[in-house]
Amino acid sequence: MAHVMIAEMGADMSRFPSAGHLVAWAGLAPGNRESAGKRKRAPTRHGNVWLKGGLGVAALAIGRTKGTYLAAQYHRLRPRRGEKRTIVAVAHSMLVSAYHMLTTDVPYQDLGPDHFTRRLGEERHRRRLLAQLDALGYDVTLERRQTAPVRGDRAGPGSGPVRGGRAEPGPGPYVAIEPVLSATMDKTLLVTNDFPPRPGGIQAFLHNIALRLDPDRIVVYASTWKRGREGAEATARFDAEQPYPVVRDRTTMLLPTPRVTRRATALLREHGCASVWFGAAAPLGLMAPALRAAGARRLVATTHGHEAAWAQLPASRRLLRRIGGATDTLTYLGEYTRSRIAAALDPRDAARMVQLPPGVDEKTFHPGSGGDEIRARLGLAERPVVVCVSRLVPRKGQDTLIRAMPRILRRVPDAVLLIVGGGPYAKDLRRLAETTGVAESVRFTGPVPWEELPAHYGAGDVFAMPCRTRRGGLDVEGLGIVYLEASATGLPVVAGDSGGAPDAVLDGETGWVVRGDSAEQSAERVVALLEDAELRRRMGERGRAWVEERWRWDLLADRLKSLL
Repeated sequence: MAHVMIAEMGADMSRFPSAGHLVAWAGLAPGNRESAGKRKRAPTRHGNVWLKGGLGVAALAIGRTKGTYLAAQYHRLRPRRGEKRTIVAVAHSMLVSAYHMLTTDVPYQDLGPDHFTRRLGEERHRRRLLAQLDALGYDVTLERRQTAPVRGDRAGPGSGPVRGGRAEPGPGPYVAIEPVLSATMDKTLLVTNDFPPRPGGIQAFLHNIALRLDPDRIVVYASTWKRGREGAEATARFDAEQPYPVVRDRTTMLLPTPRVTRRATALLREHGCASVWFGAAAPLGLMAPALRAAGARRLVATTHGHEAAWAQLPASRRLLRRIGGATDTLTYLGEYTRSRIAAALDPRDAARMVQLPPGVDEKTFHPGSGGDEIRARLGLAERPVVVCVSRLVPRKGQDTLIRAMPRILRRVPDAVLLIVGGGPYAKDLRRLAETTGVAESVRFTGPVPWEELPAHYGAGDVFAMPCRTRRGGLDVEGLGIVYLEASATGLPVVAGDSGGAPDAVLDGETGWVVRGDSAEQSAERVVALLEDAELRRRMGERGRAWVEERWRWDLLADRLKSLL
């Protein structure tokens, strides 16, 4: 930002008589209109668009931080002035600071986040806070502290008990505030179509993070999994086991209709929720304005792979832009999905995006997680095993692995491909194995219970899933959590280049990224790993360490907490 400022306004401030002249030239000083003897505030002028725009983005970024004077200014002004005016005010302060640094040659010194409070004075600050609580409808009682004042703080002269935000006379030292507040003030309402027992990656993602939030501060509003007795019983059993309340809608698909919006609004108020978390931004994020009007102070929407597809089509792109403007933060899985989604958003909304990928339970997926038992059950003994754990659909690339098997078997004759999972592509894959002549070296397990997944990963020597992009970029891999689960298990991985899959691999360190439609590249990388035990060990260990450093669920849950 400093380079942009110098490039646009120069380092010689002599042409600006004061900081106010510089601010006005940059277009960051609101104008005034006079009519009938009254002066009214007016929008800022156009000014220098590059300088003004750069400062605006910098001010927005500062608003996502804490611990500085400018961050404190942003957070103090935003609830009263709104985000746009707050951005102008913070950008104004930055430009004034730059003017004085250039004219006096004195380095910038941060005044600290408590500068405004210190200027205000302790007594006025205390009354200000009490007035805010009173305006929110809370009764607050102040009682004299019996111990020594903390950090030299003193109450103003003549201060005593305070009720309803108004001070009553009486002497005494600094007092402790004992608010009579509802325990539900900070609750979050999770609105989602994707929640267990409905199977799927997004469902597991949301459930794992929800389990790591305070159960007293989250309420889930989700669609029904299946109609009929069996689905109702499975859903009821699952919901009863959760540590937080789960409210099910009568439909199997939540849409931002007036009825669903009214229900979400009622739950927000009934449970006293201050924040809303949309489990998938599209399309449920379209309810954001209504929930904001109902009292939600923070709105966070999580994006996955399908929002990147929305960004490619004109009609859905406009809806995605509306969602980005109505929420406080959109999260993204990785750089691929961020770049696609950001292109559809207002630049200011894109600047507020925060990465929130799926995580891995490193205690569930770990080296030595029962692979020998699976090998014995399937009769694999000491054979080299290439394992692929995924839903059987064309995008995942199991067909590419089957086409690669003849090349692999020429170099590693006893290798076997273990395909774990079920899906609509199963019959086609079995037929392909037969026609390719490798049916004896390909094993299909079908769907396996979730608790057996770690052991099936552990049965492999190499994990491979050469996923590919289909349908003109509309069918892509959002991230590929299976690569991270394999890394956590200590396996090297071979990943396809579709969408965000490369974000889950450190190419050359935890595995390799190949062209998803290339059986030749897949075979080459798989063979290199099967023939080199030391390379497998090194990549597997690096993958395990990477998961522990960056992809643990507890780290990601903490990131979400900071947003809500």
